[in-house]
Amino acid sequence: MSLSKLPRAEGSANTSLLSKVGLLFSIDLIAAAYGSYLGKDIQSFWALIGLVVLSFVLLFAVKIVEQANKFAGILLAAGFALTVGLWSGPALLHWSHVLGWQTVAFSFLGTCLAMTVFGGIGAFSGRDFSSWGPFLFQALLGLLIFRIILMFLPTMSGTSILSGLAGVVLFSGYFIYDFYRAAHDANTWENAIDHSIEIFLDFVNFLFSLLQLESKGK
Repeated sequence: MSLSKLPRAEGSANTSLLSKVGLLFSIDLIAAAYGSYLGKDIQSFWALIGLVVLSFVLLFAVKIVEQANKFAGILLAAGFALTVGLWSGPALLHWSHVLGWQTVAFSFLGTCLAMTVFGGIGAFSGRDFSSWGPFLFQALLGLLIFRIILMFLPTMSGTSILSGLAGVVLFSGYFIYDFYRAAHDANTWENAIDHSIEIFLDFVNFLFSLLQLESKGK
């Protein structure tokens, strides 16, 4: 998505679009939380794979439908978040056993705080973060490759901490970048849906990276 070409004073933010993004992000987060509760006891590997595939299908559908009907796009985006919650539920249950529900809850609040701080920097600092996109994407690919390699290697001391720390740093950067884009894009519901999904994914990835960091390899 290209940023809006409408003239805007340097450092000013499109608060109307940010309000839409905040509303839709809240809906997506509630849907994901409900989904994680429903899916916490899923044990079938193939059921989880099916839910992951379904989430990608819904994400693709959002991009198609939102252009024709914003309400259908919002509902599909909430369905996408619900599906993400369903296949994330077993992982959250695992972290609750490893770290305790209190730690998981504090990690959630910590993720909210990080999103507020770094998102605020991106949206309201007046700096231009548009050039961050390619670097963040390359870093994301590197992190994915690193985590895939770790799946096939014997557990080594410190690798889980390193992976979690890298994720926290990376998605802190994504909070800045995606909020910057949300604050400087055209004020449309289509853009609001897209940005809310991007920030929702930043939130989920930051939370899971933080939980991995706190596990200290457990």
